[in-house]
Amino acid sequence: MVMGKEIAGAALAVGAAIVSNVGTNLQKASHVKDQALPLEQRTAYYKRKSWWCGFVCTIAASASDFAALALASQSLVSAIGGGATLVCNVVVATLFNKERFFWTDIAGVVVIIGGASYFAIVAEPKVTGLDWEKQFFKSWFLLYLAGQVLVILTALTTIASSRMARVRKEYYKSMLAPLEAQVAYLQARLDAHEDRIEAVEGELGMPGPVTGLPRPPSQEDHDRHIDQYLYAIAGGSVGGLSVLTGSISSTLLADGAAPALENWFFYFNVVLMVFTLVVQTHLQNRGLELGDIMAVFPVFEAFWIAFGVISGLVYYENANDDWGDEFKQAAGLPFMIVGTGLLFLHKGKDGAVQVSEAVDRLTESMLHIPAGQSDVEDGPPRPPSGSPQQSLRPAVSSLSSSNEGIIPRHWTEQENLDSPQGEDLSSSLLKSEA
Repeated sequence: MVMGKEIAGAALAVGAAIVSNVGTNLQKASHVKDQALPLEQRTAYYKRKSWWCGFVCTIAASASDFAALALASQSLVSAIGGGATLVCNVVVATLFNKERFFWTDIAGVVVIIGGASYFAIVAEPKVTGLDWEKQFFKSWFLLYLAGQVLVILTALTTIASSRMARVRKEYYKSMLAPLEAQVAYLQARLDAHEDRIEAVEGELGMPGPVTGLPRPPSQEDHDRHIDQYLYAIAGGSVGGLSVLTGSISSTLLADGAAPALENWFFYFNVVLMVFTLVVQTHLQNRGLELGDIMAVFPVFEAFWIAFGVISGLVYYENANDDWGDEFKQAAGLPFMIVGTGLLFLHKGKDGAVQVSEAVDRLTESMLHIPAGQSDVEDGPPRPPSGSPQQSLRPAVSSLSSSNEGIIPRHWTEQENLDSPQGEDLSSSLLKSEA
């Protein structure tokens, strides 16, 4: 009978995982559609009908999870449901949202599913007959709960748009004020040199500027790339709390509806469950607004599974339990950490431009080097060492690798230095410097 309940709970968790992932992909599609609109026409996600369609699916999935938690252990429901939704996401995100995936995405998902499978295999049957209120207020559980809340707050305060991050930026800005003054002085000197270069170009009748070159990566790109994962980490960690409170609430109801409805602890857990569900939904959607679902959602699920399993182990622990068995059941955590690290390597179509890739493309465009061609391959002849063009390139290379605001706009717009006009320009500049 116990095994039958566990199987029924696992089946409900798998069904909930599929419905939940379909809803999440509908929400992501709503974000993509909204971001394609002009800025003044965009709306908050909770004001869109298409987003609510996806949210209804996630609510239905949460109800199914609630029923599953009444039948099976919290560890089993978290692991089976989380693993199933990751498999579903690979299919739905690729076919419905047309998202690209990379080998690091597949490897990360496989490793996380491996961890979820391990959690499911070693999960023990649902614990019964405990004093649920006493378990919640035991010192070791409250200590664990404080640690989980600390993880959530750390992730939230690290987000670039958070209040704490703005306070840190202002502090560092005050410390770097002297350096910023020097940078402004160098920028002014570079602007003056650009004006001189443009004047010489006008006299030589050089061709117009090259267009279509990549812009340098900005701090905003970097912040968005990291923030999507921080939102996912915080949302998944909050989701672990929703699994725990849902498990306690459903267990209290399963022990008897009448006693549960007369117990303040039941309503306490129901309120926490609803609150954590709302918060996890908001944080997950903030992450989905910034990044691809192929990267954001698995990170969210990794923390949802991990904290869902670990919180259950800590809450349901009692004096008769063997700590060795507890550690064995928690041994799937390294899988979650490695899988999350692989997903951090995801490069989405709207993600941040990699710095090394941007510099290489910029150099190739400036010097007309065919993509992927090295100096030892056949190609356009290189100027001899010591020539005017050769002596100018180190300065271009060195400045292009420095801070974003100092790169002269002229060097990202002029024709290549290997042309005859470029040689005349280089000679003229060297004579003017002499």
